[in-house]
Amino acid sequence: MGESAATDAFNPERESMERDEIENRQERMLREKVEHAYENTSHYREVFDEADLAPSDIKTINDYQRLVPTMLKEDVRDNRSVDDPFGGFLAVDRDELDYLHTSTGTTGTPTFMPVQEEEVSAAGELIARTLYQSGLEEGDVALNAGLYYHLYSRMIENAYSEHLGMTHFNRGGLPFEIESDLENVELWKMADPAIINMTHSSLQKATALLQEHDVEPSDAFPDLKAVVTAGAVVTGTARQELEDFWGVPLIEHGGPTDQMSFMGTFCEARTEGWGHFFEDQGFHEILDLDTLEPVAEGERGEHTYTTFHLDSTPYLRWRSEDAGVHGGYDCSCGRCHMRTQILGRTVQEVNVQGTSVFPRDFEGVRDDHGYPESPYQLVRRSAQPQDLLKMLFSADISDEERDSIVADLAETLDLEEAAVDLGQIDEEDIPMKGEWKYELIREKDEE
Repeated sequence: MGESAATDAFNPERESMERDEIENRQERMLREKVEHAYENTSHYREVFDEADLAPSDIKTINDYQRLVPTMLKEDVRDNRSVDDPFGGFLAVDRDELDYLHTSTGTTGTPTFMPVQEEEVSAAGELIARTLYQSGLEEGDVALNAGLYYHLYSRMIENAYSEHLGMTHFNRGGLPFEIESDLENVELWKMADPAIINMTHSSLQKATALLQEHDVEPSDAFPDLKAVVTAGAVVTGTARQELEDFWGVPLIEHGGPTDQMSFMGTFCEARTEGWGHFFEDQGFHEILDLDTLEPVAEGERGEHTYTTFHLDSTPYLRWRSEDAGVHGGYDCSCGRCHMRTQILGRTVQEVNVQGTSVFPRDFEGVRDDHGYPESPYQLVRRSAQPQDLLKMLFSADISDEERDSIVADLAETLDLEEAAVDLGQIDEEDIPMKGEWKYELIREKDEE
C-alpha cells in the first residue's frame, strides 16, 4: 500500500508507519520477545525444550505463527500455586514489580497481573494516542468515575498525567449514579472536567438518571470535550444516541487489560465500532475459532495478542476470548495499523450453518429498527453448528416489523430468511447478569 499519512496524531512517527515498517519492527520485536520468554520463564523453557525448539528458530512472523503455540488464561490457572501464583510465566524477580492487580474473573477465576511502572507508562502512551484528537490540553481535568480499582484505571491515569499533562481527578463513585449526587452539580462545575472515564454500564446508568431528572450534561460539565467508555461493545446507533445526549464524542476502549493492549475508535473513520490496534507495540492476530489459523481480511475469529512492552509476564500468542473481525489495514485517517471490531466473547458465539453469530449482530439490526433498550437472548443448542438462528425478543412489535427485522438480520449474516426465527419473550423472563446486564445467551438442549 502507499505511504501512510496519519494526521493530528499523538505519536506521528509511530502512528504513521508504513505497513512494511510495522511488519519489520514486529519481526524484530518478536525475536526479542521469544528469547526473553525462553531465558526468563520456566513455562516457555519447558514448552520449547519439549518441542525441540530454540528461540533462534523464530526468524520471521511466519515462523512465529507456525512454531509458537497459542495460550489461554487456563494455562496460568492450571499451573499456579501458592509458591508460584504466576504459573511459571513471571520473567522478573518479584521485588522488581511495582503493582499487582487481578483480572476481573469474567471468564473464570481471576488471574494475577504483575506489572512494572515502565509497562504502565507504555500502555498509557497507547491510551493517550486514542484521546489526543479530542482537543485535550495540558492542565485540563480528567475525571475517572468509578474505575479506580482496576489496572485500566492506573493506565489511563498515566495517560492523562504523564503523557497528556492533565490533572487527574479520581472520583470513587459515578457522578449522578444515585439521586443524591444530583445535588452536587456545583461540585462538578468546580472540578470542570474536560473528559470523563467510566464503564459502559455506568455511562448508561448516568445517562438514564440525568434524563430522568432533566439535567443537561452541558450544565454539569460545561467544558466537557469527550466521554471515554470501556467494558462493553457499543453499537453505532447506541453510540450516536449517547453522543447526542452528552454533546461530545464517545471514545470506546476495547482490548485486554491483561495484555495492556487497546483498540480505540478514535480516528476520523470511527464508524460502527471500527478502530485500530497499535501494531508497533504488539503483534495482533485474529485466529479462526475452530482451526486457530489466521483469518483473512473480512473474516471473524479470536483476538490474539503478543504485547511487546509487557516483559513481566511475556505471554506469547495470548488468546483473549474476545471475538472480532479483521478489517484490513487501509483507513481514511492514514494509519496502516490493523482495523478491527470486537464482536463479543467467544463463549457467546452461536454457529448457524457455519456462520458465527454474536450478540452484536442482532443489536445492530435491533437498534436500526428503533428498539435499543429492548433486551433479547440468542438461543444456542448444545450441539453446534445449528440449522436455525433462534432469537427471543422482548419488544412488542407487529408481525410486519418482525418480518422486517428477520429479513435485515438474514441479509447482514448472509443467511436465508428461513434460517432466522424471531420469537417473543417477556423482559422479566430474561435473567440478569449483575445489575445492568442481561444474560444474552440461552442454552437449550435439542428437543
